[in-house]
Amino acid sequence: MLVFSPIVFFFSIIILIISLRAKRLKPKVDFFPKVSVVVWFWKGGNIIERKIKNLLSLSYPKEKYEIIIVDNHSNDETEKVCKIYEKKGLIKFYKTPKQYSKKAFGLDEAIKKLAKNEIIAITDPDGICEKDWLKKIVQPFKNPNVAAVAGMIHCGNYYENLLTKFRAIEDEWFYNISTTGTRFKKDVQFFCGANYAVRKSSLEAIGLHGKKTLVEDYETSLIMQSRGMKIEVVDANVWQEEVSTLKEYYRQRIRWYGGGAQLYKKYGSLFVHLLKKKPLGTFLLHVRHSVPLLSFASLSMFTLSLTLKNTLSILINFLSFLNLNVSLAIGLMKFRKKKLIKYVPLYLVIDPILILSTLGKVFFIKKKGKTIEWKSLGKNYYHRGVKLILD
Repeated sequence: MLVFSPIVFFFSIIILIISLRAKRLKPKVDFFPKVSVVVWFWKGGNIIERKIKNLLSLSYPKEKYEIIIVDNHSNDETEKVCKIYEKKGLIKFYKTPKQYSKKAFGLDEAIKKLAKNEIIAITDPDGICEKDWLKKIVQPFKNPNVAAVAGMIHCGNYYENLLTKFRAIEDEWFYNISTTGTRFKKDVQFFCGANYAVRKSSLEAIGLHGKKTLVEDYETSLIMQSRGMKIEVVDANVWQEEVSTLKEYYRQRIRWYGGGAQLYKKYGSLFVHLLKKKPLGTFLLHVRHSVPLLSFASLSMFTLSLTLKNTLSILINFLSFLNLNVSLAIGLMKFRKKKLIKYVPLYLVIDPILILSTLGKVFFIKKKGKTIEWKSLGKNYYHRGVKLILD
């Protein structure tokens, strides 16, 4: 315990440093390339019109961007709604010939068939983009060495319950605070499918999106960086509808963590290559994703230390947990999310349990020889389509 406790404390210090380095990266807007905005839908008939109207309202020169809606062969009103806007010449619509089990297949088919521009901006169906989203996310492409850009992601339905507040804290840390806090010359950044943009030629150079796992965004990010391509981070904001029940949470996270396991299994050599090429960046990528597990470790050892009455270990583990709380609080303040700070201690206690229980479910699914599939979060529609608050 006296050996492991200082290691956890060391990692908690790194988390604190990352948070102290984090900042909102507001780009200078003076670059307006032609862009193809692509959105992949599956069972999204209840939110399709909201998304189309959101994209049509962007503050970007209308003649310089096109909207492409990709429907993964849904059997709801998605096609009917899209056809109305397509006839008016406002969007392009692509329906896959069948329902694919992975997002990448339909996404890439639409890009190959319909996207005519060099910059491809991608966002999820349930998200609402700020008006300047497109203006901001394309600015890093002024640098010809930038292959992709990751935007900021926020939880728009944080107001619903305690679980959505936890999701809001998670979003701010994983997609905003930690990404900007680990930004340097040889950093390693992964983009999330909810908000990113890619250079079409760079995407084509790697064979388009990765299709070997259920996490095509992380898979594509890994392949790009293993080939020396640069992924930049910018303050282009999208508000998402996050899961609000445990049933939705487990359905989503089983796919995420199962897909993550696939990623390490199929691309282990690329991670090793990336570690050799960018050791600090790769190390920090994994450390910043370990916050919940570090919290679980510090609390577990703190409890054990109390039982054994080991004063030194009690102090070290208390400081580790305190560092994690302070780190998230600092980051939330920097990203104007002060209202979430009071939920941080509870998040750091409960969320590790949720994560570990999900990993347990993934383990038993794999042990039984079952396949982890992309399941709908809801019964009739993938998302509930609740009100999103943009702040």
